[in-house]
This record gives sequence, structure tokens and C-alpha cells, in this order.
Amino acid sequence: MPPFSVLQWYDEKLQQLTALVTPTLWLIGAFMVLVAYVAFRSWKKAAIAGIGMAVVIAIVTNVTSLSGMVEGELAAPTMPVVIWQWM
Repeated sequence: MPPFSVLQWYDEKLQQLTALVTPTLWLIGAFMVLVAYVAFRSWKKAAIAGIGMAVVIAIVTNVTSLSGMVEGELAAPTMPVVIWQWM
């Protein structure tokens, strides 16, 4: 068994947190639609609140996937750095 790495722990916790974000936002979105309907007694305004939350969820999901891509790019092996020594 390889030694435990802080980076592996960080990656595992980041995946767990990311897995919780979208379902939590969906629950918040459903609650906001319900609150909008109760407050305004209008399904149109509740639908607008639902569309707004869907936009927020889409943005958060895209940002999460983009950050994963950037993290993958930063973790990808790069060309070795050559240090030139002038004599």
C-alpha cells in the first residue's frame, strides 16, 4: 500500500464536496420555487424562480467542470525546465 498523500486526501475531499454541491443546489432551487409560489401565489413567478435557479445550477456545474479541467492541466506533466548556465 503506497503511503498516504496529502494531495490524494485533498483530491478525495474535493470530489466529495463537488458531489454534494449540485444536489444541494437542486434542493435549494425546489425550496425557492415553493417559497416564490407561497409568497406571490403565482405559478408564473415560481417558474421564473425555478428558471433562475436552473441557470445558477448550470453556471456552478460549468465552473466546477472547468476548474476540474484546469486542475488536470496543472497536474499534467510538463516539459522539463532547462536551466541554461552561461560560462
